[in-house]
Amino acid sequence: MERCKKETSFSCRDGKVEFIFGKQGNRIIIGVADNGIQISEANKDSIFDPFFTTKEQGTGLGLSIVHNIVASLNGHIDFSTTPEETRFVVTLPDRE
Repeated sequence: MERCKKETSFSCRDGKVEFIFGKQGNRIIIGVADNGIQISEANKDSIFDPFFTTKEQGTGLGLSIVHNIVASLNGHIDFSTTPEETRFVVTLPDRE
């Protein structure tokens, strides 16, 4: 939605979301990527902070909650962002 507002050449019909599920050894991998707006360099260190948001509406709790849940399960969450794509990857230990 943000990209639709900021880039007149981008239509919301052009939006894409990709989900990734898999296993690497004894780790479970869950990922999500979209082609929305890029996370700015200035915000990269803050996106997991409680109440941090760049949105007009929202609490800024979503990524903070996810980060805390993943950490409590002894996992980690990484992200990468470019003008074309932002990707989050959660890695969790397999409980088997």
